[in-house]
Amino acid sequence: MANTATMNNNTTVLNNGMNENEMEITEMQTTNTNTNETTANGLTYNEDGDIVMDAALFEKCGITIDANDEYFNKCGFTIDKNDRVHPIARIEDGAYVSEECIIIGAHIESGAYVGDDVRISGNVRICNGARVYDGAIITGNVVVRSGATVRGGAVIEDNAVIEGHAVIEGRATVRDNAIIGGNAVITGDVYVEDNVRVTGNAHVSGHAYLWGDAKVHGNARVSDRAVVHGNAIIGGNACVRGSACVRGSSCVSGYAIVRGRTIIYGSVRVNGNAIVEGGAVLNDSAVVSGKAMIRGNAIVCNYSRVHGNAILEGDAFVRGDAVIGGNAVIGGDASEYRCTLP
Repeated sequence: MANTATMNNNTTVLNNGMNENEMEITEMQTTNTNTNETTANGLTYNEDGDIVMDAALFEKCGITIDANDEYFNKCGFTIDKNDRVHPIARIEDGAYVSEECIIIGAHIESGAYVGDDVRISGNVRICNGARVYDGAIITGNVVVRSGATVRGGAVIEDNAVIEGHAVIEGRATVRDNAIIGGNAVITGDVYVEDNVRVTGNAHVSGHAYLWGDAKVHGNARVSDRAVVHGNAIIGGNACVRGSACVRGSSCVSGYAIVRGRTIIYGSVRVNGNAIVEGGAVLNDSAVVSGKAMIRGNAIVCNYSRVHGNAILEGDAFVRGDAVIGGNAVIGGDASEYRCTLP
């Protein structure tokens, strides 16, 4: 099958001849015995009968390519008007490249879709079935695997991998070895870097910031201006939002909610239907579970456990090996508990 280049605006199709917008041609046919190329009707064909797409021919069709591009041998893909494709870019059969794109040093596989205003450079691979469009910027050894979508001004760079049916959109930035997979969605002004993993049906939005070796998976949600970093894990159906910060080796899971200005660090565990909010601080190896609620400026630290329907509020301070459970309510100013309340 002859090489084909299709431009969606003022369409010109090259396929063993030209359409009604054809340039002046000659009927003369010559053969170059060194390259086994044949010139006829103003076009050059290789030994298989395919058109050799040189830079001058693309320029006549309204496509802008680099001046150093001696031969643009791309067969069967679709490319749009005003794209700039660098000579070292590789575009396979069946790939689609839309308007105003810049592609430098990338590999666009067959079946990949590259939409309007996309910028791709630096050993990037866009796999079969991947979709990149609406002003996305992808650079620096990135892989976008089959089924994944990057769109809407998102920036993917520096060894990041987007896989599964993950969607990166808005003005989100994903970089530095981060992996986004499963059915995860990253949207808004989110910033994800380092070795972060976001998988499953996780959803990260707003101005959330994830870094270090943090993991967000399951049906977890991280939003607003929440920060998750270190080796922290957000899983299950947990929700971290507001200006909350979860770091260290802490884990928030189950249906737990962490919000407000809460700070959680160390090896804290928050699970069940627990709620931690306000300006609460949890650190060391504290555990909050059940339907417990920690709020206000309460502090829970060391090896303390708060569970059941217990409520800690105000300036409550629970530490040591204290266990607070049942329907206990602890509040007041600088209340300090080191005991067990069933």
